[in-house]
Amino acid sequence: MNKIIFILIGSILLSQVFADDDHDWFPENPTTIQDECEKLNPLTDESKAALIKGTVHERPDFIGYMICTAKGMNFYTTEKGFDTDRLLYVLEKMNRLHNRNAVAECVKKHKDVKLEYTMVYNVAKCMKEVNKKEESVETENSI
Repeated sequence: MNKIIFILIGSILLSQVFADDDHDWFPENPTTIQDECEKLNPLTDESKAALIKGTVHERPDFIGYMICTAKGMNFYTTEKGFDTDRLLYVLEKMNRLHNRNAVAECVKKHKDVKLEYTMVYNVAKCMKEVNKKEESVETENSI
């Protein structure tokens, strides 16, 4: 009888642990953060076009916006760099996650870059290049 009660209580406690949202770090309104970052880092017309197209280019306004957004969404800090699990979660929430392994590889590949600007640019560019390769393979396979 005691074993049954213990198992029942254990099951209830485990279900509570797994039911709790462990993504409390994720902002309630990501769009607000993006808007704030655009105000703090005004984008040129060229950078706005790149953002809309989903391309990555090395312009100070664009990279500044990306750094601000990454910090605001809590998947990047100056001290620790990228938090891969959080980055994956954000990309998934935004329907922009194409390849989990590629994202992790890009973060790992550029984790030792000293300059924040360069690290963020390199990771973003790496992820975009991997996505382009996968899209071209998918296109070739569908022909």
